[in-house]
Amino acid sequence: MSIRPTPENPPRATHPVVLDAGQASYELVRSLGQGHHGELLLTRLRYHQGEGGYTVLKRLNRVVRQEDYQRLVEEARLGGQLRHPNIVSVQLLAGSAAEPFLLLEYVEGARLGDLMRLAARSGRGFSEAFACYVTSEVAEGLHYAHTVNDEKGRHLAVVHRDVTPQGILVGRYGEVKLMDFGAAWSRLEGRISTEGDTDVGNLAYSSPERAMLELLDGRSDLFSLGLVLLQLLTGRHLLGAAPRYEAELLSRQLQARGDGSGRVPGLEEMSPLRTSELMKRMRQLSLQEVEEAARPLPEGLRPILHRTLAPRKEDRYSTGAELGQALRDHLWRSGLRYGRAELVAEVSSLTEAVLEDLEESSGSLKRGRTGPRGRRGGPGKAS
Repeated sequence: MSIRPTPENPPRATHPVVLDAGQASYELVRSLGQGHHGELLLTRLRYHQGEGGYTVLKRLNRVVRQEDYQRLVEEARLGGQLRHPNIVSVQLLAGSAAEPFLLLEYVEGARLGDLMRLAARSGRGFSEAFACYVTSEVAEGLHYAHTVNDEKGRHLAVVHRDVTPQGILVGRYGEVKLMDFGAAWSRLEGRISTEGDTDVGNLAYSSPERAMLELLDGRSDLFSLGLVLLQLLTGRHLLGAAPRYEAELLSRQLQARGDGSGRVPGLEEMSPLRTSELMKRMRQLSLQEVEEAARPLPEGLRPILHRTLAPRKEDRYSTGAELGQALRDHLWRSGLRYGRAELVAEVSSLTEAVLEDLEESSGSLKRGRTGPRGRRGGPGKAS
């Protein structure tokens, strides 16, 4: 159904329509990058009477396997079972069999991975309280996913399998949400088998048991979350695998465009040799390596990291709830009050500092080109 332009109803400029849903359409605002098996698009609802709110649509990439389509449907079915404040909710599966779309909750804010890049480029770090708070929130979401039952009361035994900084959203109002269960394993009826599939999840944040191709449970996700926590606290990846992580993100973007990747700088981290070396390091990870990485941390935090990143899953926290409580207890014992308001303030401070750095850098370049006239009215003006 459409409204014909008339003098009383003139034509209006619109964004491209991604999905027509009859009484409403979803208009493209911008791409949000790649998720598992598809691109994430920020869209805005358009009704005949006016605009609506924002929704994220996941659509399959142009170069797609039948397995990707099945996984998208599976993600929709699994997402329908997951309703938790620390998990991005799946609203519905729409579109056609030829062009399906997964409709997801829109959370205004930034991905944790993007914030970490900003911090690294500006030479700034996150507070201990920020790291503990964000990790405890994600741990609560994981605990819920790991323990959820289906509508018949059967335990789904969900394992996310891709807990990374880029899969954690930090909302404008202090929300912390885990997103994209496109790589998840579960006991959902009718799911396709992905055991032993090395194309599932980001290898840089995998657990030792995944490197050994063992069956996974929720403790694997907690290890991945521990890697994120350590990186937030120290700015370093336990296994030095940050370049591999960036390479995997780039590779996913190239594959979505149908690019054969060619000789793109950075993708050498994806070579079979580098992959084999990383998996070997994961399999051979020792408690001594974990203890050494955690040595610079406050004394109260070290035991938490030791347990979360224990090479043997039997030595880790058994549930996300345990990990979350341990982190909250640490904040309380340290006298650190931290919640949504403090998180919003810290992220705002980081982004403002980065903008100031960019302005100073731009000002320096202009002064270098224009000489003394470039300083008029600027920060360098004499008082």
